[in-house]
Amino acid sequence: MRRYIGIILLAVSVTVLVYFLFIRNASWEYSHRPLDLSNDIPLVDSTSLNRTIITAHLKEPIPQGKNVLYCASFQFAWNVLCDDVIGEEVRLTEEPAWVPTLNERLVTEDAISEDTYVAMAGFGKDGILNDINTALKQKFGNDAPVVQENLMPETIFAYAYLMKDLSFKTPFESLDEPLYFQNRPVAAFGIKEAHRVTQKQQKRAEQVKVLYNDFETESCIIQLETKSVGNELILAKITPKATLLDTLNEVIALTGNSAPHSFPSATLCIPKFNFNLRHAYTVLHEKYLLNPGFTTYFIEKTEQDIRFRMDEKGVMLRSQARMIANSSMSAHHFIFNRPFLVIMRKQGAERPYFALWVDNPELLVGFKVH
Repeated sequence: MRRYIGIILLAVSVTVLVYFLFIRNASWEYSHRPLDLSNDIPLVDSTSLNRTIITAHLKEPIPQGKNVLYCASFQFAWNVLCDDVIGEEVRLTEEPAWVPTLNERLVTEDAISEDTYVAMAGFGKDGILNDINTALKQKFGNDAPVVQENLMPETIFAYAYLMKDLSFKTPFESLDEPLYFQNRPVAAFGIKEAHRVTQKQQKRAEQVKVLYNDFETESCIIQLETKSVGNELILAKITPKATLLDTLNEVIALTGNSAPHSFPSATLCIPKFNFNLRHAYTVLHEKYLLNPGFTTYFIEKTEQDIRFRMDEKGVMLRSQARMIANSSMSAHHFIFNRPFLVIMRKQGAERPYFALWVDNPELLVGFKVH
């Protein structure tokens, strides 16, 4: 009997050991695996959005009825392109009106803590891709994204990545009933039963600071305190000004002269966000650089991914931006999309036996959709 009891105890011990060494650790690693911007929730191309503007700068106008989304990752990539490769402000042929605004650097890397971003630029021949991935791994460990691009030696690659998490000490409530935002029901979080004072509700209310409140216009500005010291999460329900920057300045003006006060016994209801967007600044594409020493280069690719989630637990932001400039003298693209000459001749002969200058598609085979 004792031998059987000993075998049973041994089996139980082994089971517990296996659980803690493998099963428990495996589940921990699963819950902490790196966030892949493309495999988290579906990555949506911004061209599918009809009522949202994604902008690279803060001077973007705010049209009525439109969302305006800004993230500094593209500005950071632009900054290192100027500093580490071009050596001055980037200038382009037929450049969009907002390129000078990018060169103003309204937002610099000082706007975010050093441990939450990577911004680098350089040439393919100098191993810039490997340098970027090394820097990402060193700074973010297993949470680092892997950057993959097919770079030729003379390709210029500018890249920026930022990662920011702001979690609440006490999670707010995920509200059971929808919030009607512009008459459309949406998911929300906040403080539901304000009249019922509990210890948890009190802790939730303590995380809300009222920075501005105007009963007549129903305008308000609140700050939600998070675990992240030195970072602010502010929500401002105000009438927008002409541009995003003007509206931000209005928030500063309204909150600058008044001390924040505690959240009253009231209901708090905030819409949830959960999106994963990819945007290309196509107006920059095929524009040649005017900077001395780089006039053969043109912007071939721009891409910005913005992954944003805000709910009762807090805020999660991941964003990466990349910009590729190639030289028209580098032999890596051979696209005959403008007039060209076709020659057939005997090897060594001076004159061809066939020549065709192609200037229009009349003699070309039309494309048929299968």
